[in-house]
Amino acid sequence: MKNEEMKTATTEAEFAQLLKEGKPFHLKAAHSITIAKLPGDQPPIVQVHGDSDEVTSMLFYAMSEIAEDMKRHGFPKEAIKAIFHSGVEMAVELTDLPDDEPAAGGGKRK
Repeated sequence: MKNEEMKTATTEAEFAQLLKEGKPFHLKAAHSITIAKLPGDQPPIVQVHGDSDEVTSMLFYAMSEIAEDMKRHGFPKEAIKAIFHSGVEMAVELTDLPDDEPAAGGGKRK
């Protein structure tokens, strides 16, 4: 299917309908996080688009959905908290920011 032939979803209802159809489609989003894990030992491919505050809120919502799924699979609350805490610690350690230097803009929200 050529890109020109693909439908575009711009609302939640359109997204749900196109998802049901099972065909490829474009999703017009102002902010997005895409994470894809390919086979093998390589790290996932991550694409982030949009305002960092919006994307952070989206990430936290996704984390809450993952935590709910973990709870349904029998993980205790303290284990879920420990897993997410260690993940956040690892993410911060993997950044290129020096230990004592704030991010651009002083780390303050506008």
